[in-house]
Amino acid sequence: MSGAETAVRVAALESFLADVLIAVAKGGEDLRAAEDLSSHALERLVAANLSTARNKSLAVHTALLNGIAYKAIGDVDAAFIALERHGSALKSQLGVGWLELAPLRRQSVLMSQTEAGFVALANESTAYRELRPAEYYANLKRFFEFLLNRRKLSLASSIFPIVRDAYIRAFSHLSPLGHVSFLKNSGQFVILDGYPRKGTALLYQALRAASQFQMHGQVRQINRLLNEAQDGLPTLEAFLI
Repeated sequence: MSGAETAVRVAALESFLADVLIAVAKGGEDLRAAEDLSSHALERLVAANLSTARNKSLAVHTALLNGIAYKAIGDVDAAFIALERHGSALKSQLGVGWLELAPLRRQSVLMSQTEAGFVALANESTAYRELRPAEYYANLKRFFEFLLNRRKLSLASSIFPIVRDAYIRAFSHLSPLGHVSFLKNSGQFVILDGYPRKGTALLYQALRAASQFQMHGQVRQINRLLNEAQDGLPTLEAFLI
């Protein structure tokens, strides 16, 4: 292998480890390690300058992990700066296009939590419904989650069938976290829609899967939803990093 190909393989391993650390993080130490690994991986990918579709996808995912790690640590400003800086670097140095940078835009909207941002995500998702089913689903899912958290249940009910169909289309492209997240939001929606027993069953299904894959953050969030459901739904919010 060439030096560039070796660098990409090392970067792929570092990115994978960062992804795992974020999913199973028990505290700041794991998250800081994820931030460090994703930063080094991204540097290698940009320096290797191999503009294949696979490398571009890996670079975008690694940039996303870097921003998420900063956000999870609690440094939101650094997260916004990192996402903007990485996006610009990937466009100029690897030729990454607008469509490919959708995950970074979505993460920025998720952190800002503005209604206009989520509406824009939902609207732009139609541009890549066929080409990128996982991104199409992810945008709709984030919009749906925002509606639930803001108690816009009528609109949430109207788009839930669309979100469910998008999930089915993207099923084979999603990670275990993606499947757990869909179960969690489905349970949240069904409870808010007036069916607490059915919704609670979905949350327990999500909890079992999250526990199996040691997704500590998801376990904490699902347990909170279950506790709030039992206490009469005081907030029942499910913001994700």
